[in-house]
Amino acid sequence: MLVRALHLLTPLVIILALLAPARPSAAQGTTELVLGALVDTRSGQLVDVTLNIAEREINAYLLGINLPYRVRIIQEDVGKDPARALAAVQRLAAQGVRVIIGPETSAQAAAVLPYANANGITLLSYASTATSLSLPNDALFRLVPDDSQAATALTAYLRNDGITTIVPIVRDDEFGNSFLRELTAVFSARGERVEAAVRYAPDTTSFGPALQTLAERVSAASQHDGGQRVGVLLVAFEEVVPLFEAASQLPALLTVRWYGTDGTAQVLALVDSPTAAQFAATVSFPNPVFGEVGSLERYDAVASQVRALTGLAPTNFALIAYDAVIIAAIAAALAGGVNDVAAYRAALVQVANTYEGVTGRTILNANGDRDYGDYDFFAVRDIAGSFAWVRVAHYSSEPGMTPVLELR
Repeated sequence: MLVRALHLLTPLVIILALLAPARPSAAQGTTELVLGALVDTRSGQLVDVTLNIAEREINAYLLGINLPYRVRIIQEDVGKDPARALAAVQRLAAQGVRVIIGPETSAQAAAVLPYANANGITLLSYASTATSLSLPNDALFRLVPDDSQAATALTAYLRNDGITTIVPIVRDDEFGNSFLRELTAVFSARGERVEAAVRYAPDTTSFGPALQTLAERVSAASQHDGGQRVGVLLVAFEEVVPLFEAASQLPALLTVRWYGTDGTAQVLALVDSPTAAQFAATVSFPNPVFGEVGSLERYDAVASQVRALTGLAPTNFALIAYDAVIIAAIAAALAGGVNDVAAYRAALVQVANTYEGVTGRTILNANGDRDYGDYDFFAVRDIAGSFAWVRVAHYSSEPGMTPVLELR
């Protein structure tokens, strides 16, 4: 039985169905398409869950239209570590894998990209956004827009809040530094100011020294501009939890509003820490994350399965990973496999530019990144005595239209 989530894929599926009779039927034997996937099971993003759902559903679909391909995904849990990501890519390559869903972070993408370029491996990331990796004709394709668009969305929110000075604290890696560059360029275009950033190493566990420096800079900026016009930009991942727990002990950091990025949006561990969650709720802390949505029917078909398996709603990145599997598999069927790298990548672009999935249209630009999209803003709120992530705004930026920030 064909699944609801896939029943109206695109005209490309009609092409595939027409090609099927010219190939061996499924009864005569199938070709296994092995995809690798780089995930972080500790992040709470539920990417591993939606990958499993996508694997099952695309196989049901391929069987239903009598195409002789079946997908198998080998997941590698690599956390946020670039070295672990590279080692996993090398292990997958040794097994003959040539298409990998991921990596998640831009630091990981930067670490694995030279190896992927040299060895004919195609990467289809569901979360890497660093503009420094927006390059043409390489192995990395990304189903999220680069940081320039997220920075534009966040700037709209900052200006709506009346913020004129930003004091950044960022992880010192590809993601942190890239996002800060983009935000600085967009936010300062009208004369607003971005102060010197406080940076911390990705493996930092004690945030006291960095936060003390941040508090001093926030106090100085507040004296100069007024606290209502000063905001803190945090570019982080799951380390937001111990960072906020420590920040709650510094009164100066509770007097201004904080802003995050997609790296901290919907981090489940944050709402599980009463101290960190209370800090987040106190300082506002909206986080933009790519939020394009396709048909509600397709979303519900995936989301209902995630809720049944985990009791949780899927995160935006988990839904993008689902779409990545569908696109990667259909491209392989269209190209007749993955061994001809040029043919496969051409098919991948063709499919992405035609497909409309759970996360909407997936058109790629010349650098292989998602061309455009809307952003949801999530923040932690106290709901009847329990902390939860709540969507607090939506930023729409359809091509040819004036961008709109809608507060919820």
